[in-house]
Amino acid sequence: MGEKILVILDFDGVLVDPMPRLYAIHKDLFEEYGATPLDYEEYRDLKRKPVKESEFVTPLLGENTEEYLQRRLELIETQEYLSQDKLFDFSIDCLKRLKEKHTIVLWTARSNKKELHKEIEEKQIADFFDQVIVSEEKEEKLDVIPGFDPSNSIIVGDTEVEVRIAQEHKIKCIAVNSGMRRKAVLEMLKPDYLVENLKEAIDQGLL
Repeated sequence: MGEKILVILDFDGVLVDPMPRLYAIHKDLFEEYGATPLDYEEYRDLKRKPVKESEFVTPLLGENTEEYLQRRLELIETQEYLSQDKLFDFSIDCLKRLKEKHTIVLWTARSNKKELHKEIEEKQIADFFDQVIVSEEKEEKLDVIPGFDPSNSIIVGDTEVEVRIAQEHKIKCIAVNSGMRRKAVLEMLKPDYLVENLKEAIDQGLL
């Protein structure tokens, strides 16, 4: 892809691996309740299927499930756990390569905007983005993004949310298998492209 385009990047699953954070919360809370947590791979597999947390926690925690889910929500964007988000080893190099050619927008759903901005500063990637847009739930309308033009924009995401919004706006979508949905789930969504990760998308000339 030679021309300069607007690249709309999701954060979790595209640039960072959120699974260590999510699992740490699961493990810590289960241990507080005196229950045995799932092992990491089992937890990851269930989340990527995807299976709702309440569905696999209820048989294990019983009457403590509701409290667990509430506490999980309270902890999920705290600094203690956000510090466990890990940049993929290819993320910084990919951002450098994209920045040389395109306009980059980070577009993600978080309830705590302050902590998101702090996270990208601490990971030393804030300067790569021309715009950072954070909302509690991703906006249905991409015209919230300055300079958005369906004919010259592409979304990179790891879930059905990004694929659906891209399809609704008739823009290209690259789905990546590095995040919160496994490949079989993404294939059923019929994105324009399906790759292992952001690096593969760039190496293949999709960006």
